[in-house]
Amino acid sequence: MVAGALRDVGYARIVGSHTFGDDVLQLFAPLRNGTAVEMATAHLFTATGADLDHGITPDIPVDAEPSAADKVLDRAVKALTAGA
Repeated sequence: MVAGALRDVGYARIVGSHTFGDDVLQLFAPLRNGTAVEMATAHLFTATGADLDHGITPDIPVDAEPSAADKVLDRAVKALTAGA
C-alpha cells in the first residue's frame, strides 16, 4: 500500500516483481468479557483508484527469486543512479 501511494504521488518507482497483499482493512475490537471480534471494514485502493486486490505491478520488473535478492537491489540502484 505504501509503495502504491508513493508511486501515485510521483515520489517513487517500484522495482521488483508483481506483489499481492491484503486488500481489506480489518478492525480488531476487544470485548469486555476478554474475547474479541475482528471485522472487515473497508476495501483498499490507492489514491489513483488502483485496486490492491490485484496487487501492484512494478514500474521496473525484475524476477525476485529467493536467490535473486541482490539482482533486485542492483536494478533499483541502477534505476536511481542512471535514471532508468
